[in-house]
Amino acid sequence: MKTFPRLASISFVLLFVFFSALSLRAIPITSSKGKTVDFAGVKSASSAGLEVQVKKDGSIVTLPWSRLDLRKLETENPKIHAARKKSLEGEKVDLNLGSFVVAKPKDVVPTGRKAKMEAMGIYETTVKGKASDNFSTMKVAIKLPGGKAKGVFVYISGAAGQPVGDEKTFSAALFDTTSTPIATRGPWFAYAAEHGLAILGIAVDGGTGAKKGAAPYYEVAKGTGDALYRAIDQLATAAKREELKSAPLLMYGRDVGGAAFVYNLAQWKPERVAAVVAAKGAFYKTEPSEASAKVPLLFIQGEYDDDWKLYGGENLAAEVFGNAAKLSPNWVYALEPRGTSGDSLQVFSLVKIFLNTITPLRLGGEGLKEVDRSASWVGGLEAKTISKAGGSTEWTASKSWLPDARFAKSWQAFVNGEFQKLSAE
Repeated sequence: MKTFPRLASISFVLLFVFFSALSLRAIPITSSKGKTVDFAGVKSASSAGLEVQVKKDGSIVTLPWSRLDLRKLETENPKIHAARKKSLEGEKVDLNLGSFVVAKPKDVVPTGRKAKMEAMGIYETTVKGKASDNFSTMKVAIKLPGGKAKGVFVYISGAAGQPVGDEKTFSAALFDTTSTPIATRGPWFAYAAEHGLAILGIAVDGGTGAKKGAAPYYEVAKGTGDALYRAIDQLATAAKREELKSAPLLMYGRDVGGAAFVYNLAQWKPERVAAVVAAKGAFYKTEPSEASAKVPLLFIQGEYDDDWKLYGGENLAAEVFGNAAKLSPNWVYALEPRGTSGDSLQVFSLVKIFLNTITPLRLGGEGLKEVDRSASWVGGLEAKTISKAGGSTEWTASKSWLPDARFAKSWQAFVNGEFQKLSAE
């Protein structure tokens, strides 16, 4: 770097005059002689003076502060004047004005499906099963919340022993990837956003339909359970969201296989599960324990739902619910009047009310909270009536646990076929 000479062959005044017609981006500076010139750029300020460039791509020279009109500098270039004050205290101040402006990097527009999905907070992974596993591949997609995930909402649907879901089920439909902005769309986004949850969808290719002789995919202890937790770990690493590796699960499974999957997973490893909805399924094969009975669970069955017969269904909800009464479980049984195997607005609404009720009761602080049953109600399955539990911990096969008064009223309306009237009110 050169130092501007005190006695230059070309005077400071002539230098100003020579460079009086620089570009529009130039920085005007007035000399102590009263002449003003536009410099191409100003790099920095130090106790020695101002580092400038008289023309773009030219040499950098230092103008001593004594050669500048400091009064005009304060009014014409307040940023440079402020830098001078700091520089006189021994600090070198980068200014980067004019030709020294650092160009801001342009936003990178993601290209390709994977990059576009991840830009929207959606990550995908595939887990391949071993020869001994009850599945061939498991595809898992997750939509992350804006902040730290307090839990993961898991959705799975599909019939027993058949491929479960497809691109539309667990990705496009669940997350509505065609919409903009994506975070405001999808049937479960309001629920997930309210509680700070990630949304996860599963598609399994396996079971007796894909691997001859293998157990159905909903028998989670035979491979698919571990595969789901492996997939979540992989997604946590890919998204750099370590909280997912221990995040509690809130699960909604529907249809014969999807409902069986979430039920069996909750009985298999209840310590990770916050809540379960098993709607219109069968094959609820895993025996409940004292620990799993504490996990809030909503069984929904349709009065005219007989799809389970097509798959030789067994271990139906009513039977499993009745057998578990000795454990006084935090379980709800709801029979939909005239309900078939398909979804309905009434089912969807009851599921959302249940999850919105249970989620804050279970999440918060370190680990999962146990449900305080002091506010519980009881639903009579035969008379379809409701009443306060009154601190009772004894349950029978004819009684359904109900978490609070609001849900109790919704449950009663649902099982009596009056849910639409309640919604209108």
